[in-house]
Amino acid sequence: MKVYIDDIRDPQKYLTPELADGIVWLKEWWEAKKFLIENAPEIEVIHFDHYMDEPTLTGTDLFMMVAGDCMWGDKETWPNVKTIYLHSSDEDTVEELLENYAEPMRKAGVEVINNSQRNNY
Repeated sequence: MKVYIDDIRDPQKYLTPELADGIVWLKEWWEAKKFLIENAPEIEVIHFDHYMDEPTLTGTDLFMMVAGDCMWGDKETWPNVKTIYLHSSDEDTVEELLENYAEPMRKAGVEVINNSQRNNY
């Protein structure tokens, strides 16, 4: 299963046809959190945006929920997640997450990719 978390951007317009094929688009932070928890074992790919519909909650919070389990929980909760894409108009946040978590996530079997594209905003 592929999941795209973004309150504004339509994955059909933002992603390549291959990446967008069959993707589940979640636009609200709480809906996304609930969906991730309920479907964790089936999820293979997640696309996270940083800014969401909640002023104090971000896609980074959701990323950290997944990343923490993958890095420190022996990936039991997320057995099939292989790829996480990060996209945001806040490129500094994406770069910081990559700098701090790309390598530990790779060691946990998950590739973290910067998918921010300035022209798509």
